[in-house]
Amino acid sequence: MFYWILIVISCILTVKSFASVHKVDVIAIDYPPFISQSEPSHGITYELLERKLANLKLIKLRPRFLPPARAQTELTKSGWCLSFYPPAPSEFIERIPLSEDKVLLGFISKQQQVTWQNFKYFKQKRLAMLRATITEGMQGQLKQAGAVIVSVETVDQGINLLLKGRVDFAFTDNLSFLEKQKTNKEYAQLAFAKTPLIEVQVGVYFNTQCKYAGLLAPHLRKLEIKN
Repeated sequence: MFYWILIVISCILTVKSFASVHKVDVIAIDYPPFISQSEPSHGITYELLERKLANLKLIKLRPRFLPPARAQTELTKSGWCLSFYPPAPSEFIERIPLSEDKVLLGFISKQQQVTWQNFKYFKQKRLAMLRATITEGMQGQLKQAGAVIVSVETVDQGINLLLKGRVDFAFTDNLSFLEKQKTNKEYAQLAFAKTPLIEVQVGVYFNTQCKYAGLLAPHLRKLEIKN
């Protein structure tokens, strides 16, 4: 009798172990409206990812907001699973698109919408830019062209420097900038350049070597892209 009781208890514990929910951190930097530490939903992109993984009951996503430099350091380690912040290219990293919408990344200024042909346009200009892998190569090219890069921790910090006249251009994206213009009167004097730096598609980076890759992979790769 005692033997059977032990078997039953063992089975219960095994089922409970399999049914336990695993918390998975999503590395991010504060970048509203896409990723926002102050919003209950944590921003548009995070909400979209959470909604797409809603059927994955064994995983609970947890945003981990970090400064850009710290995020880069964390992404050099092997244990992370998901990140909105771009890691260095690797055969083990997959970028999962979450939307077909393209986002323009570029500069805003107090001038009218500027059009530039090459980086020589920014010679001796002060550019507020995030410490981000996605623009790292461009920052090097801008420096070679004579631009002065002013590193900032957040997009808002760069825009504030622009409003105060401490830089000539500030790096941002077109969608969040247009949203801020609707509610912030100071932003009315700013304009997004006609020439963007790059176009990006909203997505999340997936480390295929992470602990929970087996659970995440089938759901991430089946994500339906919607406008």
